[in-house]
Amino acid sequence: MAYHLKHKPEKWISPARILCIDHGTKTLGLAICDSNQAIVTPMETIHRKKWKHDKEILQNIITQNDIDAIVVGYPLNMDGSAGGRCQSVKDFVMLMEETWGNIPFVFWDERLSTTYVDKFLDNDRTKTREKRKEFKDALAAQIILEDALSWVQNHFFS
Repeated sequence: MAYHLKHKPEKWISPARILCIDHGTKTLGLAICDSNQAIVTPMETIHRKKWKHDKEILQNIITQNDIDAIVVGYPLNMDGSAGGRCQSVKDFVMLMEETWGNIPFVFWDERLSTTYVDKFLDNDRTKTREKRKEFKDALAAQIILEDALSWVQNHFFS
């Protein structure tokens, strides 16, 4: 069963290749880290359709990249409370856990990740508006995973 990393940090796996998913109603932003958990790379944005379609794409990514665990952005409200979007994320993670029961799933607070990415991309004039929009969710997943890894590093190695 998925848990929030800050509630069960002792369950963190290292070294391990981690996939991060920024869950949205229309897209899934994906990022991945190396097995040493030192480098996080944005991968792609999946345009969601039905679960069968999403599952097939995720299965290919999990298999091709030897994923050991998955971090999923958890969209808490600014006051720290869980809103309606949190339930949508939990429902999605339940589907993933049914499919990939051998992979641990971890929630990580994603507040302000998209805002940060929007500000970053607004300053990047090398990409068209369409290209920035396409890359935004993958960059948000990168920020979420970097934040989680930074917390682990500070929590265990400080």
